[in-house]
Amino acid sequence: MTFSLTRQAEEDLIRIYLYGLDNFGELQAEKYFASLENAFERIAKNPEMYPSAKEIRPGYRFCVHSSHTIYFSIEDQVKIIKIIGKQRFP
Repeated sequence: MTFSLTRQAEEDLIRIYLYGLDNFGELQAEKYFASLENAFERIAKNPEMYPSAKEIRPGYRFCVHSSHTIYFSIEDQVKIIKIIGKQRFP
């Protein structure tokens, strides 16, 4: 299965990259960005193996990746909805 990112997920990805660049440098920002893309590919290969996030919204699933949680839905392809950092939760 393939995947796509919503506009919000694209904005999240940019924000995550820029945060990494400012706080950890270009090499680490690039590595983490690549690891997120790899996570998207893993999700697309077997989206049903990830837990439901129905308490957030019916049809949503999630994948915890390092310090972020990736929310997605399964349609004709996997749609990456949002990427939330654990620092955004109290």
